[in-house]
Amino acid sequence: AKRARGERLGRPPYGTTAQSGKLVPSSDFDKVIDVVELRSEGKTLKDISSLTGLKLDTVWRIQKRWTLESASDFKSQADSTSAFAS
Repeated sequence: AKRARGERLGRPPYGTTAQSGKLVPSSDFDKVIDVVELRSEGKTLKDISSLTGLKLDTVWRIQKRWTLESASDFKSQADSTSAFAS
């Protein structure tokens, strides 16, 4: 039924939450931005884990899913749609 409505299936990725079946940034999304920024600066996953307080596996999943551009675009897109909603 969710698939037929075009809603997301499964657990949302770290830093996001599902609202009305769509992904939106959660309060933890700033950590996603931190991880991709530190990774783009050449930091190791272990260093990033220590700096952010996130588990190494979480850091790995974040850097596998997001690029700096995609994370920034996702955040700005969500910010612009929430500005219209209010």
